[in-house]
Amino acid sequence: MCFVREYAVERISTLIETFVQQLDRASKERDEEAIHDLRVSIRRLSESLRVFRQFFPEVAVRKVRRRLRRLMDFAAVVRDSDIALQLLAAAGMPDGPLAETVRAQRDQAESDLHLEICRWKRRDYPSRWPHRLELANS
Repeated sequence: MCFVREYAVERISTLIETFVQQLDRASKERDEEAIHDLRVSIRRLSESLRVFRQFFPEVAVRKVRRRLRRLMDFAAVVRDSDIALQLLAAAGMPDGPLAETVRAQRDQAESDLHLEICRWKRRDYPSRWPHRLELANS
């Protein structure tokens, strides 16, 4: 069981680092690929916390996953808009009124996501996670 906990600690530590990098990238680049990569890092970290939850304090795992879920909700609206725009382009309707509406929704969603990312960076949530998850106590 000790080796599994060591692996879990290593995996979660790496995923937190990756998440922080993607969060920083998404705050700067704000493009389709950066948002997608942020979502992937959120999903991997959240699922790994779920899988390895028995090795970490239950309250901390729930809190981290809840925060990640909230950020994912913001990113999902942007990503859904990107996919809708791709579908409209594939259907030969990249510039019609529907595409303009979706673009406006994406711009608003991107702005909302950026504000949320700025809030995360100001509060620096991820820097607290290693301590709360007891990653150093392996």
